[in-house]
Amino acid sequence: CNDKAASFIEEQVNFADGPRVLELGAGTGALSVCAVKAGASKVVCTDLEPVLDLIRGNFVKNGVDIDLHTVASVMPLEWGDEAQLSSILGNEGAAGAGGAAGRSGQTKARAFDLVVAIETVYWGGWDLLSVDTRVSLLDTIQAVSGPDTVTVLAFTLRDAGREKTLLQWAEERFAVTYSASTKAFKDLEEGDVVLA
Repeated sequence: CNDKAASFIEEQVNFADGPRVLELGAGTGALSVCAVKAGASKVVCTDLEPVLDLIRGNFVKNGVDIDLHTVASVMPLEWGDEAQLSSILGNEGAAGAGGAAGRSGQTKARAFDLVVAIETVYWGGWDLLSVDTRVSLLDTIQAVSGPDTVTVLAFTLRDAGREKTLLQWAEERFAVTYSASTKAFKDLEEGDVVLA
């Protein structure tokens, strides 16, 4: 999935323009490291708190300086958490309207140019009481996006009904384009790689 996602991202975004990149559910942070090395002007790599030391270690091993005042930063994000989103976007509020004034009259923070979520939509079924993160994932993407933001969701279809529902919800909120290698929506089967 990651190689296909990297190729799809290269088709969608020109790194020569120095895009601002947000990686959601980064895991190891490998994609964020690549974005820094490819020329992104800002990369914010996010995941849950327990994973952040692993990501920071991988950044250091790959020669990427991590600091809020450099190109790359590693920050906690539980999808939908407004305080964490505000911290990621800066102190100016959410970016959902792409630069418009917020309810309090503040100017909203600049949206990210590229939002990436790789292998983040699966639910393993190991905790039947765990929270369904599909809506909070879409809410988070919407909060950090402006009208020109490109979001790449890439995942291996594991639970066709659940994950197709996520794609339907995404299509209700965003203009969704599927990669040429992704089967038609109606033909998707478990095990297929989805790039949207």
